[in-house]
Amino acid sequence: MNTLLGALRESKAAWNGAPPASLALYPQIVQGVFDNVYQPRSYSAIPGRYPLPWLDIGVGDAYTASPPGDDYANYATGVAVFMRYALQAYDADPALLAPYRALVVGAANGVVQSGFGANAYPAGGCDAFAAAGGSPEDQMTPYVNSLSVLLLAIRMTR
Repeated sequence: MNTLLGALRESKAAWNGAPPASLALYPQIVQGVFDNVYQPRSYSAIPGRYPLPWLDIGVGDAYTASPPGDDYANYATGVAVFMRYALQAYDADPALLAPYRALVVGAANGVVQSGFGANAYPAGGCDAFAAAGGSPEDQMTPYVNSLSVLLLAIRMTR
């Protein structure tokens, strides 16, 4: 989905003349991500709505959903990937992300709090802010995801 979002954004930016109908999907994908991926969760009693790294539509509990292929380490970076495209989208058309400013800024305010990333409630492996494994790369993923949220929030509040 993130790759599709990036491709649609790039195509829309590069298109001369009347764009094809498929490019109208771009704002709908952005809305769908913000409406569905940001879920209520607390970390060390820091409540908020934080993005999940993947979303399995139709599963009963999004917090315990497995990523495609059970590849937790690679899919854990989903937040950072989406935020990269959201940042590009904001730079190209700030109005597109304006409705989500409070959501992004609220999440950014949470990720900078002491203890953020620990003691998730609801608990579950679908978590962008807790390490998915023990490797050095896995340990860095929560920081990269947090930084990506911060970067978008900074850009949206300038």
